[in-house]
Amino acid sequence: MENIPTVKEMFDYVYSELCRGIAGIEISPYCSRSRFDVIEINRNRRLIKIYEVKSSRQDFISDNKWQKYLKYCTNFGFVAPEGVIKLDELPKKVGLVEISKVNGELKHDYIKRFSRINKNVSNKNYIKVLEGLVSSKSWGLKEARHQLKCNNKLIEKLQEGKENDYS
Repeated sequence: MENIPTVKEMFDYVYSELCRGIAGIEISPYCSRSRFDVIEINRNRRLIKIYEVKSSRQDFISDNKWQKYLKYCTNFGFVAPEGVIKLDELPKKVGLVEISKVNGELKHDYIKRFSRINKNVSNKNYIKVLEGLVSSKSWGLKEARHQLKCNNKLIEKLQEGKENDYS
């Protein structure tokens, strides 16, 4: 079935084409057993978007862990090949992006926009996500060092409880 994108193709596509902020693939928050497929962080707006990639209908139906990810994000949604997930199966604020392959090229459609699930992520969980991201293998060491340096000030302010002052 060459017209159905592979999981790797969907991961790479979401990471390179849909993520606009700081992003990573297969990220686990520090000291957590959770693992997000693709995560995007907009540091200036303090948004964390998690994309959960589903390869098939069975993959979607058998997933019983995605709800545990919600405490780590402001926006959440699924990414799947066309027709794998039905709209009426999704909770109200959960998004859906369908990926298709046409003449060897991937394209996407936002079937259901990602709505804000949480106004904010707790400081503790935000720091865990940042620590997980910078220690992940999907980030280059140079990029991770640079981002750590940029986020040191933010992490210090969050730990001091100055959560609204993160510029």
